[in-house]
Amino acid sequence: MRQNKAGDEHCPARRDGLSFSATRAAFPLNAEDNTDSLIQILLDSLGRNAGREMLVDLAAPEGALRVSGGSLRAGAFRAACSLTEMGIVPGARVALSGANSARWVAAALGVRLAGCSLVPLDSELSQPEREGILRFVQPTLIMADRRLRERFEGLAPQIVNLDSLDLTPGAPEFTPLDLQPAQPWVIIFTSGTTGTPKGVMLSEANLLHQVRLFLGHPELIGP
Repeated sequence: MRQNKAGDEHCPARRDGLSFSATRAAFPLNAEDNTDSLIQILLDSLGRNAGREMLVDLAAPEGALRVSGGSLRAGAFRAACSLTEMGIVPGARVALSGANSARWVAAALGVRLAGCSLVPLDSELSQPEREGILRFVQPTLIMADRRLRERFEGLAPQIVNLDSLDLTPGAPEFTPLDLQPAQPWVIIFTSGTTGTPKGVMLSEANLLHQVRLFLGHPELIGP
C-alpha cells in the first residue's frame, strides 16, 4: 500500500490489522461546526457513506474483509441493541479487548450508543495488569475476541464474544442514549511503563475537540 503525504485527499493507512481507506471528505466536520454530539456526527457520516469502503479488516476470521460505512453503522446498532437486551443500563462500564478490527470499531460505537462508558483494554496486557484494571473499573460486561475469553473469566458478570458481532448492512436503527452527567465516553489506561497503569477519563467534549483539531489541521495526521 502506498504511503500518502499529509494533505492527500485519499489517505489510506495501516494500523495493525486494519487498512483505512476512507477519504477525509467523508468526514466534513470542521472547527466551526457547532454540534456537540460526536456519536451523531459519526453515525451521520457512516450513513452518508453506507456504500463506500471505509476500511479493510486484515485480521477478520473471514479473511481480508472490506467494510463499508453501512456495515460499521449496522454493527454498532446491533452491538447497542445486544447490550440493552442483556440488561446493560446507561452509565455502565463496558470493557473491550481484541485485535484492531472492524468489529472492535463497531462495538466501541455500540457501547456509546447504549449510553455506556467504554474501557478499551490492550490485548497484550499481562494478566496481573488486566486483573488490576478490571478490579478498579468493575465493568458490567466485557466484549473480547474469542481467543482472549479465558483471560477474562471471573473478572466481570458477563463476557461476550466480539467475533460474533454481525456487520451485515441493514440492521434496525438505534437511537443514541444520553450519557449521564459527568460520565466519561471512554476510560483509557496508560501503559504502566513507569508504574501502575492509570485511568484517564475522556468526555464527549474532549473527544469532539480532538476530532475538530485533527480535521482542522490535516498536517498533524500521519500516514
